[in-house]
Amino acid sequence: MIKRIIIFSFVFLILLNGVGAIAVNVDTEEIKFNNVLAGGYAEKVIRITSDSDDFVLITPSAMGKIKDWVRFEPSAELSLSKAKPISLKLVIRPPDNVAEGAYTGTVLINLLNKQSEIDQGIAISQIKISVQITNQEVKQVEIKDVSIKDTEEDHLVDIFVDIANKGNVEARVKAIIGIDGIHSVHEVPLLPFEEKLAVISLSQNLTEGRYNGDITFLLDDVFLRDFRVPFSVLERYSLLRYGKLLFIETEKEAEINERVNINTHFENIGELGVHAKFKGSIHISDTPIKYIESEEVYVPVGKSVVLNSGFTPETRGMHKVVGKVFYSITATDEKESTVRVEEEVPEVVPLRASLTGPLFLILFLIILNIVLRKRLK
Repeated sequence: MIKRIIIFSFVFLILLNGVGAIAVNVDTEEIKFNNVLAGGYAEKVIRITSDSDDFVLITPSAMGKIKDWVRFEPSAELSLSKAKPISLKLVIRPPDNVAEGAYTGTVLINLLNKQSEIDQGIAISQIKISVQITNQEVKQVEIKDVSIKDTEEDHLVDIFVDIANKGNVEARVKAIIGIDGIHSVHEVPLLPFEEKLAVISLSQNLTEGRYNGDITFLLDDVFLRDFRVPFSVLERYSLLRYGKLLFIETEKEAEINERVNINTHFENIGELGVHAKFKGSIHISDTPIKYIESEEVYVPVGKSVVLNSGFTPETRGMHKVVGKVFYSITATDEKESTVRVEEEVPEVVPLRASLTGPLFLILFLIILNIVLRKRLK
């Protein structure tokens, strides 16, 4: 008995020490979803951070009465570090036949232990979830703020709208925008309970000077709010163009002839919107074997995007993805990621399983033969 207690205490201390060495934090401890429609939709974005310089693997899970209502985006294992926090979207989809009332549950952020043969998840953060179900539709949108970034001659005008759908049904907000006597109408779609900083980019070819943007917002043709926002148009190359390649994300392992997706995360931290494109190459043993690039994407100030590209490996071995993001007339620093490529392993039926039937039949025939011989004697 004493020996078992000592072994248990030793294992517990190892696990406690391993978990204590890594802190993974969420930006909220409780989320309340009020007035969610039965059969409807609700969402909330959670920001997750870590104090670890190295990448750690986590996976979210749900428990409680709402367990089957919860979906996560992305839903796979997630890697994060001190330099790479992540955003996790929590989606609630209650069934059509659920009764009105209050339902609760918990979202767990589990740390994955990849060093064992079987992955073991240890919950290191948790969020209390409450969902109030109703059968009454609610339409309500809040326009929190509107801003227009200074821009340059013959460049896009970016209008930033801090907007939130407080209702439980999808909303399509109409924005009527007037600048320098030219009016245009734009639509901002919002899912139930969605909050975002929407960007409306206008191509108006404005000359240098001071302008006002007059913006009116309508929901189902009902007035919400209006704004007059001043901004300046400067001569070309007056504003700083500066972007940052955050990281290149790939699968860690792949098979020959299996497409490998490459997601390049880029952030515009300058003073002017830019068009960005990822260009890179695939290396084996430091020798480039293939060149790749993404589509060009417009990135407003302060926004992050994922530039998508990929390749299909034809040989096994360690493949290195090396590249940078080109924007305006410059480029970011170079970054890299690696993918281990192996040959496709055919599914092998265990020998014991494949021979069980024939061996049993042979054994049965042998025994039957012996029994018959004895009876004939």
